[in-house]
Amino acid sequence: MTRACLLAIIALVLVPASAGASTYTFGIGDRADASATATRSLGARVYRVVIDPARPLASYDAQIYAHRRVGQEPQIVIGGTGTTHHASQKGIVATAVAAVQRWPYVYSVSVVNEPDLSGMAVCTYARTYRQAAAAMHVLGKRILFGEFSSHGTLSWTRAILRRCGRTVIKNFAWHAYDADPRQEGAINNTANVRKTLHDLLGYTPSLYITEYGIITRGPNAVATENASTSHWKRALRQVRQNGVREIVAWGVHEAPPGSTWDSRLIQANGRKTPAYRMLAARKR
Repeated sequence: MTRACLLAIIALVLVPASAGASTYTFGIGDRADASATATRSLGARVYRVVIDPARPLASYDAQIYAHRRVGQEPQIVIGGTGTTHHASQKGIVATAVAAVQRWPYVYSVSVVNEPDLSGMAVCTYARTYRQAAAAMHVLGKRILFGEFSSHGTLSWTRAILRRCGRTVIKNFAWHAYDADPRQEGAINNTANVRKTLHDLLGYTPSLYITEYGIITRGPNAVATENASTSHWKRALRQVRQNGVREIVAWGVHEAPPGSTWDSRLIQANGRKTPAYRMLAARKR
């Protein structure tokens, strides 16, 4: 064996698998009535949209097609928090199958948005996920497990694995907001999420942060609009250092007046925030 080969092997052993991991998918989530064109310069590859099983799929066509025109494929989440019957599993798997058949170019499929907050029972979610995973396997589509809030990221995972039967987790998704940095799924706890999943599963699934943003208005505000840039820089460092496959900026356009949640990157008057400009200029 040559000295060069030996040094290469030593380097592979000593350097963690996640080190130097800089490639990731950047996505956005936004109001249904917001301009897709205004988000073009962010370079997002996906558009995350929560699908309500109580609404016809055709009602989502316009926003999905508008975002496709600017290069953003749909990343769909069926049911759960933010939908009409948020605690019910009724129609979720059937809607997921119909959605993939309607939009066969979807980036990924998830079922039950934030199940830990939706009112759904732990094992009801697990059953719904397993049924959807089987259907997506047949259809050849990526399915994400979790979509947990930053509150219940790991506690719900532990409960499912201990109480709800065998559940295969290849792709793990959570919402890494840091309104309270002590929350188990907060962005600064990404390394712990990775380690805990490895300890629980015996391997590390692919990681997806499917919602992130800096709340700049209301009682849960984390930072001012000008200061949110530093939070976003830290988030992208966490993504790169921990080999996260995707991060989604949630709530790109300013929320309507009176909203308690506003993680805007674009103001109501169309002005791009400093965080938007930083994200648009990031190394991709």
